[in-house]
This record gives sequence, structure tokens and C-alpha cells, in this order.
Amino acid sequence: MGTPWMNPADSGWSVFDPLRPFARGGTLAGSVSKSSEAWKNYGLGRSMGRRNYLIEGVSCSGKTTICNELRERGYHVINGDTELAYQGDPATGEPLKGHAHEHHIWNVSKVKALAADQSHGATFFCGGSRNFHRFIDVFDLVFVLEVDLHTLNRRLAARPKGEWGSKPAEQRLIRRLHTTREDLPRDAVPIDATAPVDDVVNSVLKECS
Repeated sequence: MGTPWMNPADSGWSVFDPLRPFARGGTLAGSVSKSSEAWKNYGLGRSMGRRNYLIEGVSCSGKTTICNELRERGYHVINGDTELAYQGDPATGEPLKGHAHEHHIWNVSKVKALAADQSHGATFFCGGSRNFHRFIDVFDLVFVLEVDLHTLNRRLAARPKGEWGSKPAEQRLIRRLHTTREDLPRDAVPIDATAPVDDVVNSVLKECS
């Protein structure tokens, strides 16, 4: 039988230790649903400092999947590729026409405004941008999802038609960027993104605790 739910403030745990009750194999992993209030509220809204995290990685590394899983667990998550991105000059932010990979940037003002928002205990920003150097200082930690070439090729082959990364030319670019790492932040925390989704998210949350 699982251990009864306990208020972390009464347990001696740190106020932001999200893996204690929910880690794979933990005492509550089999007894607490991801949709429950206990899951959603644990680690959120505590009396802790405001924290911002960036989850980066090449295309097909799993950024959107991790974004969705974190959101399902109740965390405040921004999908940068759908909520912040536009085509623009990485150096100036000036909007540009077209759909070029090198012009896929995030709105710097929006990123900084969201990062300054004190209404959430923590916010996870997921996605890639060519101008991260203009706002990377707002993050407490930066993660890069790591996949091997075999896994990358398998995921590229399964890419739905019409999505970026489904065309041969786009796939060649992704493989090159996987090798060169030129689009990725340096000195980031590497996360093995070949593991099951729950394990990947748990690895991220463990680093945040």
C-alpha cells in the first residue's frame, strides 16, 4: 500500500523537491494520479523563489513531448515554438518574411515578461530558437535533450508529413545540427531523451530540486 499523502512542509523535504512523491518506483508513484490535486500542487505555489527553466534540443529530441508531459503534471509550461516564435533577425529581432530555420526566433520581450511573472512557482520554457543568447540569462537552469543518431533517424522517419523536419532537405539539416550542435546553448545540463517520457521528465525535475 502506498504511503498516505503528506504535506511536504511537515515532512522535512525541501520546498521544491518534485521527485519525492512521484519518481518512478517512489512510494506514491502507483497511488497518485497525474490528474490529482496532490500531483498538480506538489512543488507548485510554495513559498520559494521564482524559477525559470529552458528545455532545448535539436528537432525530434522530444521538446514538445516533454512540454506536454510537464503540463499534464500541472507545471506552468510555455511552448516557445508555438507561443513565442516568429520569423526574424536573431541579432535585432526585426521581423522577416519566409520560413527559414535560421530565422526561427522567440519574442525577447515576451520571454522576459513571462520570466518576471511571480504568479507561478516555476515556469518551464520548451523549444528552440536562434536568438536564445538574447534572453538566456533569465533562466536558472538550461537543459538540452540528448538523443543518439539512431534515435534521431528513427524519429525523423516517423515525422508526420507537413511538419518541419519531414522533408529530406530539412532532415539533412537536422542531422548536421545534431553533429555540430551549433544551435544549442553551451554549458547546459544534458538530459538523456532516449529514455521513456516519464523518466526524462523526472530527470529534469530532479535537477531542479
